[in-house]
Amino acid sequence: MDEGIPQEAHAGLNEISWGTKEGQKITPEEDEYYHWMLSQWQRGNTSKRIEGGESPEEVASRQRPVMQHILSRKEESTVLICMHGRAMRILLCQLLHYPLQNMDLFEHENLCLYLL
Repeated sequence: MDEGIPQEAHAGLNEISWGTKEGQKITPEEDEYYHWMLSQWQRGNTSKRIEGGESPEEVASRQRPVMQHILSRKEESTVLICMHGRAMRILLCQLLHYPLQNMDLFEHENLCLYLL
């Protein structure tokens, strides 16, 4: 439905690539790998990539130019950004100047809304 609200899509705000784990059935082994990777990031190893995918630092790097573009539009005082959870947590760290290892401090559920 087109309500006349301007919108744009930016690939730089896409979800983190889960690489070879993307779309895989969650087995006990896959779940263990996922939690191990989260623990690595929480320890500050945010350059560590998911097997065949991206690291939080890589996601942050591709988000920066998009955010510079959005924030350069001074005439836009209210902006809604819709994105997936891990990418949103990374973006929140950048906007609030938190180290990426703290991304899990932001509680997130489907259809979550953060007001900044």
